[in-house]
Amino acid sequence: MRKPRAGLLVPYVPFYESIVPVREEKLAFAREMEQRLAACTEVVSPGLVETEEAARSAAELFRERAVDAVVVVPSVAVFGALAWAALEALDIPICIWNSQPAEGIPQNYNIGELIRNSGGLGVQALANTLVRNGRKCRVVFSRAVDPLPAELLRFLTSARVAADLAKARFGRVGTVFPQMSDVQMEAGAWPGEAIVEVSAPELLRQYRQPTEEVLRERMSAMRRRHSVSELSDEELTRSARIWLALDAIVAQNLLDGGAFNCHGENCLRNPEIGVTGCYAVSAHTSQGRPFSCTGDLPTAIAMWLLEQLAGSVIYGELDLVDPEDDCVLLANGGEGHFGAAAGPVRITGNENFKGLHGRGASLSFEPFTGPATLASFTPLDSSRGYRLIAAEGEMIPRRLLQITVFHSTFRFHGIRANAAFSRWCEAGAVHHVAIAPGHWLQELRTIAEMKAFDFISVGGGHEA
Repeated sequence: MRKPRAGLLVPYVPFYESIVPVREEKLAFAREMEQRLAACTEVVSPGLVETEEAARSAAELFRERAVDAVVVVPSVAVFGALAWAALEALDIPICIWNSQPAEGIPQNYNIGELIRNSGGLGVQALANTLVRNGRKCRVVFSRAVDPLPAELLRFLTSARVAADLAKARFGRVGTVFPQMSDVQMEAGAWPGEAIVEVSAPELLRQYRQPTEEVLRERMSAMRRRHSVSELSDEELTRSARIWLALDAIVAQNLLDGGAFNCHGENCLRNPEIGVTGCYAVSAHTSQGRPFSCTGDLPTAIAMWLLEQLAGSVIYGELDLVDPEDDCVLLANGGEGHFGAAAGPVRITGNENFKGLHGRGASLSFEPFTGPATLASFTPLDSSRGYRLIAAEGEMIPRRLLQITVFHSTFRFHGIRANAAFSRWCEAGAVHHVAIAPGHWLQELRTIAEMKAFDFISVGGGHEA
């Protein structure tokens, strides 16, 4: 994952120089802000900005470098029009960083210290200017002695993901599972790169392409990486062919993820394929290109968002509520992410679905434990666009001896499991879910704001 790219705007006005000459000090302040941001972001900075003309030039620089967001750090009580000259023409997220030199109110506070620490007035002036012009902004506070604000880092991470979502290329491979209304999505309405539709005949064409030599190499790679059980050589061979077919589809269409449906004519009931594609989608998910099953494009987008934040994500279902243990059971049909496993990842025959030629290669592994986030994404009617639904909690190990594929339990933060299940359903979550390590509620909320998605959280955040 790349670092966020931040445009840094440090406005300054010489209006107060006749009272206290602080320009040289504020030049150093601008360099310090750039150095602090550079520790965790790629910074684009024109230096101290003192005129509206310079601010407009800064906007051109930010546009040329395709920054994800602009961070404005008023150096003194600058006037709102100065930064607005840069921001007016930029349709990207804005964060105003109130970086205060003083640790608190000093006993020797005088007019010099007042001007030196007057950046907060500039923050207020700019925030008002943005709001009255219908623009949103995030305001964060810190002192010179404080570390870089965590809220600022979360904002910039969210801005990176929001910017990359607009450029991400998703594919839908095969037909969508019939009558599964909650996984449907009108591809043409998606406000990003065009969704690539890959037909079942095209999938079959790619399935036929690999030579025997290429196929043997791929199967050897699978056996080197995993122990294999409950799977015949023929079933493993067919699973490797599906993986190679998806490789080709991804490469030819430059896909960043998508939805794959191995049910029906696509794979399971196809006379030439006849097994599931769980290993293929898991391999691409593990390489940072998450794929859902059943043609579920909404959940693929939820998975992509969490993959960008957490670095790993699992496709699953919220299956069963246990009110006594205050948790819900998570499971899936045999998919996974190699990086989300707490130990070795094994290959086993798919215990859920048998096709015309047997069972496809599926993953069996112990998933991560500890802090976790669930996410769902769904289209709404055309006037409301899309909704992102999320919940924070904990993954708690639970081993069910009769289930070999992924399963675990999840305990919601701030709400009982039975109530959380009801709220999750009422929010309109798809019956598939994206599951990732870590707590990402604030970032998901910010991404939703940046993309103008509706957002609902279930339960409390870890900071609540």
